[in-house]
Amino acid sequence: MTEPSVERPIDEGPIDESIAWLVDILNMFPWVETISSCGGHRNPSSDQCAEGSFRVEFKLDAKPAAQSILEWLAWAINTDFAQGKGIHTRLRPSSPPPYLAGYGRLTYVIEGRYDDDPNELAALLESVIQLIADMADEKSQATESSS
Repeated sequence: MTEPSVERPIDEGPIDESIAWLVDILNMFPWVETISSCGGHRNPSSDQCAEGSFRVEFKLDAKPAAQSILEWLAWAINTDFAQGKGIHTRLRPSSPPPYLAGYGRLTYVIEGRYDDDPNELAALLESVIQLIADMADEKSQATESSS
């Protein structure tokens, strides 16, 4: 499963091709910024995922509205995707010990195992982005027509 990496000009390093679409889709969500990822490697080093697994870590902006994006992601990954093709993929919080690193270091990690497909998750999340946009349009139109 070791695949070539895809260079991203704004990132600090290459992104494994197997999860490039997922990373791109996550970065399309408002207030989400991916900070690390791994697409799985046949002979992983200590900071890499094993073949057949993947991992994407991201942080959220501190704005209160970012909470709604986290709720969409949690529903899509832990409920919708988990009930279908991603039964081994989860979104969970992650943090170093606050007494060592200080506060405000909370991040979120999406981990998939046992050959769950990150591209299927990316397709689902792309549809969630569209759903959020459609709902915002409907709300905007409703507000305009009531004025």
